[in-house]
Amino acid sequence: MPASITFHPAKAPKDPNFEIRRGTVPGLEKVNLQAHGILVSTSYQPAWAAADTYDGVALYDTPNATVELASSNANDTSSGTGARTVLVSGYNGSNVFQTDTYTLAGQTVATGSAKTWKVITGMTVLTVGSGDKNAGSIWAGNTGTFSSGVPTTKYGSIAPADTIGKFGVGFVQTGHQHWVNKVIMMIGGTSKFIDVRLYTYDGIQRVLAPFELGQGDFVVDTGSTPAIAAGSLYWFECEVNTGTADVVILGDVTDETL
Repeated sequence: MPASITFHPAKAPKDPNFEIRRGTVPGLEKVNLQAHGILVSTSYQPAWAAADTYDGVALYDTPNATVELASSNANDTSSGTGARTVLVSGYNGSNVFQTDTYTLAGQTVATGSAKTWKVITGMTVLTVGSGDKNAGSIWAGNTGTFSSGVPTTKYGSIAPADTIGKFGVGFVQTGHQHWVNKVIMMIGGTSKFIDVRLYTYDGIQRVLAPFELGQGDFVVDTGSTPAIAAGSLYWFECEVNTGTADVVILGDVTDETL
């Protein structure tokens, strides 16, 4: 009879990414950067709820205490069938993480507790009506100029029915650095290609890495991408080769405490 083979799980090689996710590697944590671009066109644009420019650089340069929220749909309101309250997360002017809860008022501007924001990195629907999700695009902005729930200056968004803001923005807090390990890209439609770029900003806007055209769903290993330094804002932008298409981008990022 052949000799039996036994497998000892405790002695199996460890997957570094899995161990980081488990929290067993001191000083390293996983950050998932998600982006959902609606009707992405043939020009570079943020991967979020509309084709437009990303205005978070202006907020970074001049932290503001009047970040406001509104929805493109009147049902996203305190007593409506859509989203009712939204949790906004990000960093203040001292690079300290903070959150604030907003009670929505449909297409009318909703204000929070006047916290000063430098970066908006997350938006999450907390409570909903009978529709169980947000009915429209929920936007964060601050110019005081909103048209049908959409601000002139945009810092983040939640696409309709997403309930979580997938706008692909990250920030490196003091005493840390970020490593982008891989990027997963998915594009809707047939015979369409996507081109993605990762931008960084620390007073100077740079293209940290371009990810060349690819069709369908694919993964890019970005192990050669340099670390993103403390105090840096970074985000994804993308374009398609023809027409428009919905695009989803997932960034696998490691946060290292220095």
